[in-house]
Amino acid sequence: MGLRKQLTFFFSKKKKNSPPRCRFLQKLCEEGNQREIAIIFDEVVPLTGELMVDPFGNYLMQRLCEYCSETQRTVLIQKVTGEIPGVSANMHGTRAVQKVVDHLRTPQHVAIMRDALSKHTVTMVKDLNGNHVIQKCLQKFDSANKQFIYDAVTKQLQDVAMHRHGCCVLQRCIDFGAPEQKMQLATEVVANALILVQDPYGNYVVQYVLDMDVPVITKKMISNFCGSLCDLAMNKFSSNVIEKCIKLATPDARAPLLDELCDPTVLPRMLQDQFANYVVQTALTKATPHEFNMLCHAIRPFLHVIRNTPHGKRIEMKINRKPEPPTSPGTMPLKNPSRGGGGSRGSPLSAPSNTIQYIAEKDPRGEKRGAGYTQGNQNWNSSGPPPVSAYNNNIPNIVAHQQARPPRRQRLRADAPAYAPRKLELHAGVPPTAQW
Repeated sequence: MGLRKQLTFFFSKKKKNSPPRCRFLQKLCEEGNQREIAIIFDEVVPLTGELMVDPFGNYLMQRLCEYCSETQRTVLIQKVTGEIPGVSANMHGTRAVQKVVDHLRTPQHVAIMRDALSKHTVTMVKDLNGNHVIQKCLQKFDSANKQFIYDAVTKQLQDVAMHRHGCCVLQRCIDFGAPEQKMQLATEVVANALILVQDPYGNYVVQYVLDMDVPVITKKMISNFCGSLCDLAMNKFSSNVIEKCIKLATPDARAPLLDELCDPTVLPRMLQDQFANYVVQTALTKATPHEFNMLCHAIRPFLHVIRNTPHGKRIEMKINRKPEPPTSPGTMPLKNPSRGGGGSRGSPLSAPSNTIQYIAEKDPRGEKRGAGYTQGNQNWNSSGPPPVSAYNNNIPNIVAHQQARPPRRQRLRADAPAYAPRKLELHAGVPPTAQW
């Protein structure tokens, strides 16, 4: 069967018979015979839109786009761009269009695709499948050729950012944009931040802009939130943004937020709220010593209100945290309180008289040497373990202590209360088992 008859058979049969024929045509394209590719191209180009949305035909169009000549590719791109909104919205067509974008070789090809997409940018950004074509353009186009995307989404930022798929495209715009394009987008996000942070999808865009870690942007963002801190902190979505502001901002930039948080008319509501309490916890965790003291002074009068709640206990633990006392160098920590080591870590005054402590002493020659051991209140000057003789000399005291102490069984008997076992009284005529 000739190639043209194979093509006629392929297009005339139902879809259930298409996969084998489709794979055969794909293999012909991969072999690179330009004569055969030209025959296939002439037959399929009039049906470009139909084949791109077909479950099997889209694979043929992808292979044809890879292996055809530049002149043929130009014709194919012009044919695709005439139907690009409908084809891109299809789950199969979007993959074929992305393959075309991958193989735009010349400035002429890029210009044709750019002009076609610029008329439907926002519509495709909000589409389940079409948004992937826009993301592919963000990856492949240079800054000048993808500027149309930034212009389109900036004009309708709220509509795009508060959309399920639009918020993802905006994040990719930040990832792949030039510095000027990023600032263009970030400036518009800051201007609409108060609305976006309260949206289930818009808050992710605001957080992504904050993650750029530009101090000027962060400071402007915080200034927009001042005056609405309590309402934003008590919102499920915006509370995450407020926490990120506290984490990323410098002490000077977050000072207005913390001043508003310490307001006695605002703080009680935030402490008892299921979302705002996390903002308070983040503020305590990230605060400088001065900010921490200010927050503790503001929170303590209201601790009795939240003490019995799970988040209240966490806040109280953060407030009551104290730096661990410094451990003196060369002091052996005492670990087992039940055996005479229950004092504070590193404190020589808290040790009982039957423990051994080590105190480092600098040798005049510049080395640390051991000179003795501590028995009772006598000091052992050493930085390392004592010699074996130190333990041997202490053995008589240990043996005497063990001999003076009665065995465990005798101690238990001596401490146990005396009691008389209860006796059963047997009644005449009643079996003992029945009485029991």
